[in-house]
Amino acid sequence: MFQPKRFLPILVFFLTISLQAQILFERRYGINTDNFEYTGGAALAPDGGMVLYGNTEQGHTLQFFLQKLDTSGVEVWRQEYGQLASGAAAGVVSADGGGYWATGAVLNPADGSYDALLLRTDENGNYLWHKTYGNQATDIGLAICRLAGGQIAVLGSTTMPDNSAAHFQAVFDPAGNLVHSASFAADNEVVDIKATATSDGGYAAVVFAGFDFFSQTSVRAIKYNAAYAQQWSGSVGSMSIYTGSNITDLFDLKATSTGVLFCLQTEAGAHLVHRANGNAAVLWSKRLRSTYTEGRCRAALCKRYDRRGVPFFSLCL
Repeated sequence: MFQPKRFLPILVFFLTISLQAQILFERRYGINTDNFEYTGGAALAPDGGMVLYGNTEQGHTLQFFLQKLDTSGVEVWRQEYGQLASGAAAGVVSADGGGYWATGAVLNPADGSYDALLLRTDENGNYLWHKTYGNQATDIGLAICRLAGGQIAVLGSTTMPDNSAAHFQAVFDPAGNLVHSASFAADNEVVDIKATATSDGGYAAVVFAGFDFFSQTSVRAIKYNAAYAQQWSGSVGSMSIYTGSNITDLFDLKATSTGVLFCLQTEAGAHLVHRANGNAAVLWSKRLRSTYTEGRCRAALCKRYDRRGVPFFSLCL
């Protein structure tokens, strides 16, 4: 069964760190140790808590779930979505007016392929409806972001008519109607995408293609305007231009006042890269660690940076 690269067969582990690098709480979640729990993303809740979005093992299938936590990490509610076929969760955002939007990939029983998923819930995680996007090929939702006009952008992996690798963008209105879609050629099979809305009404994405140490990987940063057209597209390269080593993973992406900031994992360490909004130029990049095992952006090192990439503090976990 299809399973995105970044999902690991473990119980969900969650850690919260304050701006002063103090651990506020750490908790582990899961039904029991006999079931796999997969997290595809998390979103802040209006009350300051958080929702986790992922999959839980149910027999031979992976069922989607949404789990609400309070500010101390205590579970408030948990919803599972038996209305959906087996699949894999990939991202969740809060919805205007309450509730949540989520994406991923869900099995299409008609042809055995996977379609990209758009799931809509209310503020208590109750299922409202879902939409799918795709064709006869496998289409995998990998990222989701809420745009300034209320639309929802889903980005993911697909293939062109000639079976070459590509990534897609699909934009939906708040009722779930598809208002725009497009596909773009990729250097290799797309395995991860990060996306974030920008202050000009558009959004930015970073697309990671390739699998592991033994295949060529590439990362491309792309900026879309409010009409969903590409403003610029800048390649980070198949080998990191900062270390000369292979790029192995893609982590978070955030919009800044002057561009976008994202984190890459390479064989030689982790890197923060800041690109400008106007022309994709690299404003600065920072290397976080010297080795792969210690350079993980998400867990091995936590740093807070100013606008020039200078760290305020660092915390080894």
